[in-house]
Amino acid sequence: MHTSARPSASNSARPTSRGATELLALAIVAVALTAVGGLVVGARGMMIAAHAWYLRDDSLAGLPTVDGPIIEVAQATRGRALFYATCSTCHGPNGRGQPGLGKDLVASEFSRSFADAEFHTFIRAGRPASDPLNTTGIAMPPSGGNPNLVDTQVDDIVAYVRALQNRDRMPSLPPVTAEHLLEVLMSMAPAPAASSASGVASKYEDAEYETADIASGAQLYVMSCISCHGADARGVVKLGKDLVASTFVKEMKDDEALIAFLTKGRSTSDPLNTTKVDMPPRGGNPALNDDRLFQVVAYLRWLQKNPGQH
Repeated sequence: MHTSARPSASNSARPTSRGATELLALAIVAVALTAVGGLVVGARGMMIAAHAWYLRDDSLAGLPTVDGPIIEVAQATRGRALFYATCSTCHGPNGRGQPGLGKDLVASEFSRSFADAEFHTFIRAGRPASDPLNTTGIAMPPSGGNPNLVDTQVDDIVAYVRALQNRDRMPSLPPVTAEHLLEVLMSMAPAPAASSASGVASKYEDAEYETADIASGAQLYVMSCISCHGADARGVVKLGKDLVASTFVKEMKDDEALIAFLTKGRSTSDPLNTTKVDMPPRGGNPALNDDRLFQVVAYLRWLQKNPGQH
């Protein structure tokens, strides 16, 4: 049986909307943060931390205010982890949007005009591509594509977005590290779909992969892949491909090669990217190291052998 994956290669992320001077400032902050205890893992993690320090509200004058008390540290920390896992692929790690995918939530007059309860309801409902107000032409799936989100978790996401929209409401949060992010996410992940250890063993039985790897991969898939590829991995229109029927995945027999592909992602400039939507490195989740990506691969291999059994 497969039990492990090779050490991971470092990620890279390149912002596209900053000037040269601003990029230099971000790089300096990223290096400084890394030097203090090595708390931020990988280039993507460094940019997230640098952006969080760098963003200011001076460009948001004239927009509807989102005043309120400082968000509690525990709630903001949970909301940040959930936002990274569920929303950042389309809206960016700091909610500033991704070209051709998701809007800038920080400067969004639309989201700022909602009361928190209304914002919660909107996230739950989503917005189809056919909605006249959807100017991206890309569907926003209900619950960000993650049907496992409970109401308290949606509230945490709303609270974190409010703190992004008004930096005076953002508490001092612990640095973003891959291990910390994974710890928070796994603590909130749905349990494997069985009520007992024997049930899990029966559900995820496979001749090639360990049951524990497949079960963990199912959890990680929900946290990192579901918004673009769907709960059953059969794809989401205009977002992510059907991974169960994918000949690309099936024909990539070498797990390490598939892990390398997931690590790199696939940009819209790749001629093989027929959706014309960026697939971010590691599914946009910096917590997915090679061992975790291996578990996602194990789950995808199992799904292809057991379609419809997610």
